[in-house]
Amino acid sequence: MSAIIKRSACPVPYIVGQSANMCAYCGIGDISGNFYVGPLDCILACKTHGDLAKRDGRAWFHKNNLVSHWDAFNDPLFTALNPKPGLEETADLRIVTPSGHIESGWRFRFLASWNDSLHLYKAGGAWMIHVEESPHGKKRAIQVNDLILSLPADKHSLVDAFIARLEVGFYKAEADEAAAV
Repeated sequence: MSAIIKRSACPVPYIVGQSANMCAYCGIGDISGNFYVGPLDCILACKTHGDLAKRDGRAWFHKNNLVSHWDAFNDPLFTALNPKPGLEETADLRIVTPSGHIESGWRFRFLASWNDSLHLYKAGGAWMIHVEESPHGKKRAIQVNDLILSLPADKHSLVDAFIARLEVGFYKAEADEAAAV
């Protein structure tokens, strides 16, 4: 087991072959435990320290009011919106257009081709999520609260419950643990 030389880490830009390929925690060259927070930003970690990288990446998400889609999509709200397996087969979302009309034919927008950058984020006091219209390719961010339009009435409470979890902090435990070291 490698010795820890650093107790916590922050995401850094990582480009294969152009970055220092060393664990942020112990400095060894094996980086098989990386935790990605975006298509090119991650915490480099060896397999031994992969759990620390995951903790610190989630603490970084918490600090920046972000939630990874991998974590959000395990919530009952997203299960209700997308009962099919696979994130690419998202439900037919209904959104309110700037003119006030309700349109269907929208889906969650993944910001990177390898589908690891859909984040929920807070802007102007509201939690937002990116959507796109298929097949025309129009894109916009909508308030998470607007997902209520895509659910039957008996599932509306899932939106409020999800927003409550966002407000408390999806990663509060990891943020508290990282702050304690």
